[in-house]
Amino acid sequence: MWVADRGLARRDADGRVIRMAGSETDITSRKQAEELARLRLVELEDLYSSAPVGMCVLDRELRFIRINQGWPRSTASRRWSTSARQSAR
Repeated sequence: MWVADRGLARRDADGRVIRMAGSETDITSRKQAEELARLRLVELEDLYSSAPVGMCVLDRELRFIRINQGWPRSTASRRWSTSARQSAR
């Protein structure tokens, strides 16, 4: 179980705590969702980096954002693989 605690202490003139108020919120489902998202990202990264075929990610202007290790091997044109490597850096 995951819990988020928040609290405030009211102090007197000497700095002693005279009153406390706070809350506890169960954030277990949020933490489980975060962990699942992290695991899926790791799985996707593994798939992308170990794919035996070339894969690339382009932006809206069709510029290379990222290429995997298979991209240079799977492209016939040296020009594509060179420009992709430079743009992916």
